[in-house]
This record gives sequence, structure tokens and C-alpha cells, in this order.
Amino acid sequence: MRQIDPSTLDRRIRYYGFLVFGFILIALFYRFMGNNLLFQLGNPPLKNPGIDNTYWLLHLLSIPQILMEFNLLKYIVDFLLLFFTFISLVAYIKRPSAISLFIVLFIYLITVQSYTANQNKTSVALLLMVIPFMVKQEHFFYIWEALRYYLLFMIGSSGIYKLINGALFSAGHFSDVLFLQHTDLMVMNPEHFSLVLSKPFIENGFLGTLAFFIVFLVQTSFIVGFFTKKFDKLLFVSLYAFFILTYLFMRIQNFEFLILGFTLLKSRDVNFTHTWE
Repeated sequence: MRQIDPSTLDRRIRYYGFLVFGFILIALFYRFMGNNLLFQLGNPPLKNPGIDNTYWLLHLLSIPQILMEFNLLKYIVDFLLLFFTFISLVAYIKRPSAISLFIVLFIYLITVQSYTANQNKTSVALLLMVIPFMVKQEHFFYIWEALRYYLLFMIGSSGIYKLINGALFSAGHFSDVLFLQHTDLMVMNPEHFSLVLSKPFIENGFLGTLAFFIVFLVQTSFIVGFFTKKFDKLLFVSLYAFFILTYLFMRIQNFEFLILGFTLLKSRDVNFTHTWE
């Protein structure tokens, strides 16, 4: 097993840290623009923790309720989110700030998603990508590699499920999905760019089926990542292209999930390296 010296290991981790925490800063700014920080929620009277046991546990501890009751706490949590993210981005020693960021981000996500009744599961990607920076440097790449395989499984299995559940061989399936996705635009805004782009695939069943088959091929192509890293850069481009097209054609926004794509960058340099004693 190849070894690398501590300085090289540190440079690699700092490189990944710049990508991850820089992305989280952008995600927080995006949430600010969408009025999704705690101080922007006001005092919502209703909450919906869904059926997730983790959400229920935090609500049983009354943590989200307390945050929503005191406006000052909302500002404090939002400030700590920005503070620990920025410190993690620029600090030489990342573990304390990364652990603090994970805790605050965990509480923030559950609180805001409970009171907006919008449990966007892709947001968990932000939490997952903080974990490698919470452990010792010699353990960093073990978790980083695990997240890479998690990404490959998530995308690859999506393609496999299309085959298993028969959707791939269901004539007009994707055309019907696009139709249902845009029924509101057909009534309220027929000139919307997403509807304009999707119309040919809605009206032509063959084009819809062809597009769905291409989606299947792109998603299942991620399975190759389990066997080799030679195509990781191509998979990275495919990941971002796929989610851009998903937003353009279906208005499905999974921006925060893209942070997992960083595990595909320079992945051939990651070989479970150990530092010199």
C-alpha cells in the first residue's frame, strides 16, 4: 500500500476542504436568497416532522420548538452556521470547527424543514460531506471513499430501479411524468421555459421514451465507478449535466446533492494512503 508524507496529505485535505466548505457557503447564500434561514421564517404556527425518527427525536427534545420561540436564538444559529463554515474554510486545523458545523447544520436543517414542511432529503449531502473533516487526517480518505461509493450507489440504483419496476418498458411513461410535472404551468404560465422545453417530449411519445432511455443509461453508467476510477471525471461532468437538465426540464432542484460530486475529483490519487510514522 503506497504511503505519502503528512504535508502532501494535508494539502489534499485542504484542497477538498476548500471545495466542500466553499460549496456550503454558496448553499447558505442560496438559502438566504430563498428566505430559508431561521431568522427569515418568522413564527410559523404549524410544523410537520413527517415520519422520520430523527426529526421526531429532536422535536421530543423540544429543540426546534425552542428555536422558533425565541427570535434571538434564530439569529444565533444562523450566525453560527456562517461562522463555523467560514472558519472550516480558512482554518488550518479543521476538526473542531467541522464538528461544530455538523451539529449546528444538523439542528438547522431539521428545524427549517420541519417548519416549512419540506423534507428535502438531498440536503443530507451537506451533512455527510462535513464528516470526513471531523476525524483524524489518517482516517479522512476512508470516509471520503465511502461517500464516493454512496454517490455511485444513489445514482446507479436510480437507473436500476427504472429497469426493475418496469418503467423503462412502459410506453409513454416519461411523457406522462412530464405532463403531470407541468400541469400548473399549462394553466398559469404556458410560456415558461421548462414547459416550452418539455413540450416536444410530452406530445411525442417516441421522443419521451428515447429521453427516458438516455436518462437510464446515464444513471446506470455510474455503476462502472465501483470497478474503476478511470472515468470519474466523466461521471462528475455527467452528474452536473444531469441535474442541470433535470432542473430545466422538470423544475426539480437538487443543488445541494451536487456537493457529493467532489468525491469524484482527483479520486485516482486517493488510495487509502497512510502517513509516515
